Amino acid sequence: MENEKIDELVKIAVAADLEGVDFLSQFSYAQLADGYNGIGPEFLKPGIRAKVSEFLHIFAPAALGHDLRNELSDGTRRGFQAANDEFYRNCLRLADYHYSADKRRRRRARAVAQVLYGFVSAESFGWRAWQEAKERHAAKLASGNSVWNKKEEK
Repeated sequence: MENEKIDELVKIAVAADLEGVDFLSQFSYAQLADGYNGIGPEFLKPGIRAKVSEFLHIFAPAALGHDLRNELSDGTRRGFQAANDEFYRNCLRLADYHYSADKRRRRRARAVAQVLYGFVSAESFGWRAWQEAKERHAAKLASGNSVWNKKEEK
């Protein structure tokens, strides 16, 4: 992912007053790009996930934060629930931000936020992804050749 796209997502996160912007600010572009996979689970083929991400683009800044929380998963239920709750609140804020003047579209976007929350918090999807993310990140660190092993300037 290009630095300009990361900048765009972070700027929207700031403008929409999303939670976790301070968390995102500690990472380099390379780390943000490595941790972000768009909207949708890892098991989706990249082309399908790209289409889902395009269709649900208003939620991309929330997905960036959620993906980074997953990247750095601590493997605990408490961490899992906190990451998912933050994602849900951020999706609601993005619905309000993008559709403040259009009650009907805002209501629909808030309903989509509820569906997305259902997916990320589901045992069979979210919890499994949370556990797998912890293992994947540990493997990246163990490789010694990861963006997570290097300090880079933003």
